[in-house]
Amino acid sequence: MKKMACGFVSMLLLSPTLWGTATSAQDEQAVVSRLYGLRPSYGQCLLKAGDATAPNKGCMEVELDYQDKRLNKAYQAMMAKLSPALRVKLKAEEAVWIQYRDNRCASVVDDIERPELEPLSCKVDETGKQATDMEARLFAQ
Repeated sequence: MKKMACGFVSMLLLSPTLWGTATSAQDEQAVVSRLYGLRPSYGQCLLKAGDATAPNKGCMEVELDYQDKRLNKAYQAMMAKLSPALRVKLKAEEAVWIQYRDNRCASVVDDIERPELEPLSCKVDETGKQATDMEARLFAQ
């Protein structure tokens, strides 16, 4: 039943009638923000920052801090609910996720340096996504 409910929720989240067709980068970012649990204030901050690097970096750092705290809160709540054996598994799973995020969001990939803000933006998205996933798992427990 949980699997079926998750599929239904995913279908709703990705439904074009719910979200409309993304017509711009701003629309696409709004959909990603909703799916990853990023705050509306983050999107507003990025809009206000425009193309300026330092303000964009500041927006990203603030949101990453928020998402990291959100993830840690859900992780600690999940750890409190689990048996000792499952805690060990969750801890190992989270270590694998951290390695995945760090590799995916590295500043140099395949000897190619990524644009300055891309790794930080990636970490914001991946951490928000992981926090959303952890909260969903916590809710399903």
